[in-house]
Formats: sequence, C-alpha cells, structure tokens
Amino acid sequence: MYQYQKTNRYFAQTAEGLEEFFATEAEKLGAKDIEKSFKGVFFTCSPETLYKINYYTRIATRIVAPLISFDCHSTRYLYNTVSKIDFSDFMDLHDTFAVFANVAGSIINHSQYAGLCVKDAIVDQFRKKYGERPDVNPKTPDVWFHILINN
Repeated sequence: MYQYQKTNRYFAQTAEGLEEFFATEAEKLGAKDIEKSFKGVFFTCSPETLYKINYYTRIATRIVAPLISFDCHSTRYLYNTVSKIDFSDFMDLHDTFAVFANVAGSIINHSQYAGLCVKDAIVDQFRKKYGERPDVNPKTPDVWFHILINN
C-alpha cells in the first residue's frame, strides 16, 4: 500500500505564488489538513472530494498522489529508495513513461538530474525483472511520475 492510499493525502501543483489561492479553493471544495509548500499545496480528502477538486480547480495544474515521502540527502539515496517501489503496480513493460522533477532548497539542486536518477531506477528494475526495459516518452507518456524534492 502506498502513502496516498494510507493517508488520502495529495499534492496539488500550482504556479509559484498561487499556493494561497489554491489552499482557499481546496478548503471550499472540502479538503482538510491543508499545508502550503513550494509550488503547491498538500491536502487530505476523501476520494469523492479528490474527484471534485480535480474537476473544479481553476488553479492547480496537476494533482499527484504521493507514493512515498522520505528525507533525501543524495542522488544515490534517491535511486536506492525509489528502487524499492514496485513500478509494475503502475505500468507494464510495453508502457511508455516520463519522470518530471521539481527541486527546491535541496542538496540535489538539478531537477533534470534528479529525474534521470528516478528514470534509471525504474528502467533498471524492469531490466532486472524482465530482461528488457520500458521506453521513455517525455511528450506523450502512458504513465507520468512526478518527483518533488524540497528542503
């Protein structure tokens, strides 16, 4: 079971400076435990409220369901920790995928490099399990993974 399944806690990505506006919008739509963050807002809600927020939001650009949260002090630790996620829960060998990363205030200071570390962890896991790797498609992937590294 992944973090969002245990906690019903999600992250709404917004443009920088719009966090307060989304927090107000989400609260009106039924979100609880609202916490502003870098370029977004964490919130808790039922699945029904999540659908409602996703449908009615005028501010959030995307809502993501966190698989895990952890303190990350190096790209090696990022790779090793992400490798523990069973990505076959989300995609199969023939699906394409993309990794998008946002980084702020971290020792890992390059978002593309962080994304490549996660991409490598996914590809290596499939190669080890199936002897083949899935393809990356940054423009129109079947599955999107988003990584947020903050502080």
